[in-house]
Amino acid sequence: MTTETVVAVISVIAAVVSAIFAGVALWPVLQQRRTQKLLEKSFDSELYGPETIERSTRYYIPPNCSSIDPAQEVELRRVMPTEEKLFEKIDKYLTKDDSSRHLLLLADSGMGKSSFVLNCYARNQRLPKRQRQRLAVVPLGIPEADEEIAKIGDQPNTVIFLDAFDEDTKAIRVIGSGCWS
Repeated sequence: MTTETVVAVISVIAAVVSAIFAGVALWPVLQQRRTQKLLEKSFDSELYGPETIERSTRYYIPPNCSSIDPAQEVELRRVMPTEEKLFEKIDKYLTKDDSSRHLLLLADSGMGKSSFVLNCYARNQRLPKRQRQRLAVVPLGIPEADEEIAKIGDQPNTVIFLDAFDEDTKAIRVIGSGCWS
């Protein structure tokens, strides 16, 4: 083998290794863009604008969850909350055959509840059709949230994520007026 052949082979190997590492480094960016496009296609900009979707998908880290609120415990040193992957917990919950189930995802403002809902929806949509759940997402911060809910087809077989309870315009008006019903 000549020196030129060895150099050529090493160059080809280096190019292939470089391409593999570049692909690995680009994979999260490609996944984020894929999720962003899927969500923009799925939701009207009145529900979730492109900037909200981009913020919710860029650098997204799948969260863990716990059924214990450590802030409610008197002595935090004695609390040993279990941590579970939130996506896996939701998947398990969604596959139960129980029509009367309700689940609340509670966290402080800015902790990523809306981002989770959007990423959960996108994750579900990427599954093969036979494995998908019928999901609908409605942000309660929009004035016509009731109409959006009414438009959902096959409601008995659809799981609805009601997002942004603290932004529900009708509830804010009722609370602000001091009227409870």
